[in-house]
Amino acid sequence: MVACLREKPAELFYTTWVQGPPMISVWAPHLDGPGGVIPEPPALLLREGRFYKVPLMTGTVPRENIYDAPNGTSRETFVSRLRAWVQRYHSNRDAMFDALLQEYTDWARPDDPDVIWDLDLERLANYGYHAPTDALAAGHAASGADTYLYYFTHRSENDPHPQRFGAIHTVDLPFLFGPRGIEPYRPPVYTDVDNTVRDNMLTLWTNFARDGNPTPSAVAGVIWEQYQTTSRPYLEINSSLVPRNFLFAKRNAFWNEYFPKLVNASKCEEPQASGACTPFFGVYTMFFELALFFGALFLCDRLR
Repeated sequence: MVACLREKPAELFYTTWVQGPPMISVWAPHLDGPGGVIPEPPALLLREGRFYKVPLMTGTVPRENIYDAPNGTSRETFVSRLRAWVQRYHSNRDAMFDALLQEYTDWARPDDPDVIWDLDLERLANYGYHAPTDALAAGHAASGADTYLYYFTHRSENDPHPQRFGAIHTVDLPFLFGPRGIEPYRPPVYTDVDNTVRDNMLTLWTNFARDGNPTPSAVAGVIWEQYQTTSRPYLEINSSLVPRNFLFAKRNAFWNEYFPKLVNASKCEEPQASGACTPFFGVYTMFFELALFFGALFLCDRLR
């Protein structure tokens, strides 16, 4: 595989579209095995506390996954999308479908296309970003390492994307790293509010890089509390800094506690030894591991 990749011109690696596996992006970590950089599944290492206990800052935005639907998403389309989505699992798909339909339906407005579209985007973001980030923060904090969780909700009034998108994936980066080279996510003109958001973020991140603590003293009048699983504190970053608690608590419990039982039931339909089933985020990691391998094979096949 390596020999195949080395034969290809460099430009093909950024001009060729590679379709990833159904679980997650094709660009994902690879397990190296014993003695490697990533010797075992990260979820296992996290769960057992076998990692360097360095300070961690992590966070998400509301619209981590987006698809446009100017007229909303019909009930029929949503049901079809859920049916297709659960096909990635071996079995128990009906139970998974029913759970997702129940969790992501506004039963007061079950046929409203705009509401359905909004909840479908929330489903994708919860599954792919919000719940895994919460699990990471919880595991890291449980080891005794300093952990800080943020939720970036600011949307510039000059954001070039449709307003209904809200704050989308990577929208926070221009406020942290500056406007150049982050097209098309940066606003064309920064407002005074944008500059306040940027200044606050730069102060928080600089403090963290220097001290391992984003607020050794108050920033914009706020002390950022370390994450822990009792009250699950986080910092909302918008035009002001707002300490809050229990970000997506119900959704995270659905993905991190309930849905894994459905996944494991599909993998362990017959009695097996205790611990034989792979935990949900072990499944995540397994697909992370396979992603680059199959992605590279696919790339070589496409470029022959």
